[in-house]
Amino acid sequence: MGDWSFWGLLDALALARVPLIEGLAGAPFRPESASLASSYFQSELRLTTFGEAVLECREDNAALNEIDRWWGGTHLTNNRVWRFDAEEERLIAPA
Repeated sequence: MGDWSFWGLLDALALARVPLIEGLAGAPFRPESASLASSYFQSELRLTTFGEAVLECREDNAALNEIDRWWGGTHLTNNRVWRFDAEEERLIAPA
């Protein structure tokens, strides 16, 4: 994963309709603004209450936030999201 894709993921987590992380100063990342980039890189991130609930499988990010991106040659949308079955320890393809 390169820097740009990582920053894009951070931006998506922080700027979602219902954010999963907070504390990301200067988002979205813009390299042309050096002063914002400095605060962006020094941000102290924390999970939001919603982010904690998603991590604990009590909430579903795809139910509340729009997903529309290409990842590894796969177009992910809210209707086409891969899931992980923790009990079976395997990925479940979108229906």
